[in-house]
Amino acid sequence: MNIRRSLTLLMVLTIQPAYAGTPATPAPTGLDRIAAAVTGTWNTEAETYSSELSQAGHQTLKVERECWKSGEALKCLMVSDDKLIAENVYTYDKASDSYRERVLTAQGAYPDFTLTIKGDTWTYLEEIKSKQGDTIHLRLVRIFKTPDSVESKTDFKHDTGDWITSATGTETRAKPTS
Repeated sequence: MNIRRSLTLLMVLTIQPAYAGTPATPAPTGLDRIAAAVTGTWNTEAETYSSELSQAGHQTLKVERECWKSGEALKCLMVSDDKLIAENVYTYDKASDSYRERVLTAQGAYPDFTLTIKGDTWTYLEEIKSKQGDTIHLRLVRIFKTPDSVESKTDFKHDTGDWITSATGTETRAKPTS
């Protein structure tokens, strides 16, 4: 697994907005919760920082996502500039109240992400191996500000050591739901 490719994909995942519902409208649950969050057109601004896994830079993306249920899974296509970026396949484990996300791209499948949602905070975790065989932990934390606005931060760390921030960003839904 190319570490920079995996980190780049994790940054692109910041395009997946959160949806927690409002006091007047209960939040969807299970896979419906993911579908309500990611469907639509989103504008993303991200800053990446110089690290062993990333290069400093600025990224602006407009992404459209269409989702549908297929059996026990939710499938979503992510498109930018009329090009397919990825197909995301989500499953939900009700017992642990967590999700698994498989990301498929033209370059192949990525290791599965584990997604947990606590209130307005969505946390994606993934482990990858470096060329030297060491485990690198990736974490994307997305904080839901409104149904149409998200702030995100991508970090990584080795088995020992502190989390190192490699990217931060904001997302806004192009056509607000509220």
